[in-house]
Amino acid sequence: MHIVFHIGVHHTDEGLLLRSLRANAQAFEAQRILVPDLPKYRTVLSDTLQKLRGNLASQELQDVVLDTILEDSDGDRVIFSNENFPCMPSVIFNDGTLYDRLPKRISWLRNVFPDFDVTIAMGLRDPATLVPEAYSKLRDVPPFRDWLDQIDLSSLSWHRVITDLREALPESPLLLWCNEDTPLLWPEIVQALTAHPDGMTLEAQDTLLSTIMSETGLQRMRAYLASSPPKSAEHRRRVVAAFLDKFAREEAMVDEIDLDGWTEEVMDPLSERYEADVDVIAAMPGVRFLLP
Repeated sequence: MHIVFHIGVHHTDEGLLLRSLRANAQAFEAQRILVPDLPKYRTVLSDTLQKLRGNLASQELQDVVLDTILEDSDGDRVIFSNENFPCMPSVIFNDGTLYDRLPKRISWLRNVFPDFDVTIAMGLRDPATLVPEAYSKLRDVPPFRDWLDQIDLSSLSWHRVITDLREALPESPLLLWCNEDTPLLWPEIVQALTAHPDGMTLEAQDTLLSTIMSETGLQRMRAYLASSPPKSAEHRRRVVAAFLDKFAREEAMVDEIDLDGWTEEVMDPLSERYEADVDVIAAMPGVRFLLP
């Protein structure tokens, strides 16, 4: 059995990816691809992590965990998705940097199933938009400038996070993509996570697009794709990009950031470093980086 842990990150697909997978759970199960619902495994995996604290689970414990989660279901591939696998949202910037707990936490998670092949999957997000988004979702926090003083912006590097994760899990492949590209890459992300057969018809594949495209545009795009099926993934991406260009909801595509001190002068260097990090990460051994 192959196990895929989709670990977020926070403030990327906001649970829409799991919702889309769950909408096809029955069809996937017929292909021996299992997508259990989050409540079935959230507590079980959390309790097991606390019990093991990084130690390798015994074969007996692995069997108990899977039997508890999957019950009578049987398959060759299981997908677990939870953005809180790496940490809780309040500690994304713990110690003033980006996801410092992620490598250790995910290595612990991998050790729950030491006898299985495990893939770690996640979407990355530009720190220039992740920082204000994370702050806006927190409760009982100081003013933005005071909160920001606790973060070393020069240390917000996805390259460091992924390098540390590769060192912690040298045998586990990583499946990565940029959150900014997700609307264009959705079918490729789903296929990479599930390894479902080519040509399989899936429901709820416009879940994300429906949040950023007008209903009129979405209906027209569906009609166009039905009448003129794309010849390749690249062709489909061009079609989606064209319809987004014409029918995107402006409020959904533009991040309105109104926080004291969070200016273009601060954001631009973060975005430039992010783009440079992606180029380096995409070339790393053991990494499959989905790009448009």
